[in-house]
Amino acid sequence: GLGDVYKRQGKKPPENLRRVNSLPHSGRYCAEVRDSSRTAHFYIASHYIPVQPGHAYVLYVWARGRDGQVGAIRIDEIDAQRRYLRSNSKPITFTGRWQQYRVVAPRLGPDTRYVQLSLQPTSGYKPEVGVAWFDDVRFELADDRIKRIVVEPSGEDWFPFPLDWRDGGPSPID
Repeated sequence: GLGDVYKRQGKKPPENLRRVNSLPHSGRYCAEVRDSSRTAHFYIASHYIPVQPGHAYVLYVWARGRDGQVGAIRIDEIDAQRRYLRSNSKPITFTGRWQQYRVVAPRLGPDTRYVQLSLQPTSGYKPEVGVAWFDDVRFELADDRIKRIVVEPSGEDWFPFPLDWRDGGPSPID
């Protein structure tokens, strides 16, 4: 389980991220992400994912939260020295039912070598608190009609730390 992964690494698991089996979009589990601090901002972010500069990419994610709650999904562009360059962000308004959201990076900058995917349960303003559930994350190269999946909807490569949550469903959370 999640606690065992951290124990092996000598770390304490994050309190604001849990794998839960409460009504996942698919498979047996989804990620519950909680931003419960009024003085900081909590969200989950991926490892750095290698990409091709000058190309378009799309991030798809299924999410749900409190009706009307505002969160965001982001594709952050990172250079070869792993420095932040710019962000392709989309505010999303959650509903109590699973809904698919997407954010497009229409053309990555010439210095972009990696991206980092972020899923935010709140809009990012520090006084806001909230919880959201995420599942079935997919990241694709999307130039014109060319589509190639960069992050497969399986495994753990979009998560910021190693998790073995696979249960046969199509989600990296499962």
